[in-house]
Amino acid sequence: MAPSTVVSSSLLTFLLLALAGSAAAETRALGVVADGPPGSAQTRSIFTVELQASIGGPLGVIGASASVAPTRWLDLAVGVGAAVDGLQAAASVRWHQDKPGSRRYVAATVSQGGYVDEDLFSSDERRFDSARWVSVEVGNESGDRGMFSRWGLGLTKMVSAERCMADIGGGGVALPCDVPLDGSYLYPYFSLSVGYRY
Repeated sequence: MAPSTVVSSSLLTFLLLALAGSAAAETRALGVVADGPPGSAQTRSIFTVELQASIGGPLGVIGASASVAPTRWLDLAVGVGAAVDGLQAAASVRWHQDKPGSRRYVAATVSQGGYVDEDLFSSDERRFDSARWVSVEVGNESGDRGMFSRWGLGLTKMVSAERCMADIGGGGVALPCDVPLDGSYLYPYFSLSVGYRY
């Protein structure tokens, strides 16, 4: 993973921990317990950990993330994962319905990591030390406190990249190349997550 990716991930993790502390303070101030009416402040989940598998998603093929809920309708998450192209790091903002059980959500994500652009019709490929992507996602969550699941459909687009090397014809000789961001398409993806809400 590129140094900029590590720094960005560290800053995002620090922000998440700070928000977690704020949410914990709010929890103590409200006297949050687990036996309040459904959907009340007493049953609101503050922390979440989850595992995710995806096809083309921000965390790669498989990843893990943690989130904190500063409000009843907003989650802030950071995660790391592995793709065929390399390690990935991501930060997400997820807006969801303010209700327990099954609920719809919309998410926006910024992710960064290694990327290999392969030509489907030839053996050409371009390798990027680090590529940054912006993604939008819609989906549904099921489950309240305790175990839950989530599925999502999204679109992602590369917005910046570092150090492109091209192997033309698959000869094993890599040469520096330009980064044609104007030609970066919107790619669809699907994700499936299972996790635990505290």
